[in-house]
Amino acid sequence: MERSSLTEIFRLLGDDRRRRILHAIRARSGPIQIGALVAELVESEGVESRDRIELSLYHNHLPRLSDSGIIEYTFGEDHIVIHELPEPLVSHLLLAEEVDGVRQRR
Repeated sequence: MERSSLTEIFRLLGDDRRRRILHAIRARSGPIQIGALVAELVESEGVESRDRIELSLYHNHLPRLSDSGIIEYTFGEDHIVIHELPEPLVSHLLLAEEVDGVRQRR
């Protein structure tokens, strides 16, 4: 994330699913298979079909996270490469975890 302005941080954290994605990728140190991410989202959300989640990833969340520099993602590839999250984003994500009641896997 080249610019860590509050506007950009809130844009990234303003969506429930994108926060879940950020929680999931924060727990990893290497590339993540998109299928594994989808499975984790299906489990945590428990409401939508796998296909709907995949569509939202491919057409909304992955491009936004890629544009912000959080991940490297090429449409059609089966994995994403995770970059280190900038400190201002991590601080706000931790606050969001408290508000959302998320328990991070370690």
